[in-house]
Amino acid sequence: MNYRSLVAFRRARKIVDPEQKINSLRVISEHLIAGRWQDVRGPSEKESKATTVLEFSIEEASFKDTRWTAAGRREGLRVAGMGWNFTARD
Repeated sequence: MNYRSLVAFRRARKIVDPEQKINSLRVISEHLIAGRWQDVRGPSEKESKATTVLEFSIEEASFKDTRWTAAGRREGLRVAGMGWNFTARD
């Protein structure tokens, strides 16, 4: 069985400022589908109040991919869609 697992450690902080919350949602949306934010309506006040946005800086992370071979460890691995790069620690 092949799998990928990523565990990141850090205490999250809730974003309460409405402007920062909307900007954070825009950044996430644009990361997933570039240009999409400008093509859709923004969230209503009710939707925004019902949405929680958390932020955190990764302090420590552990990643495992069963397909990550010894050769891959030497070259490093980029986690697709996240822009994170990992190299093995021996």
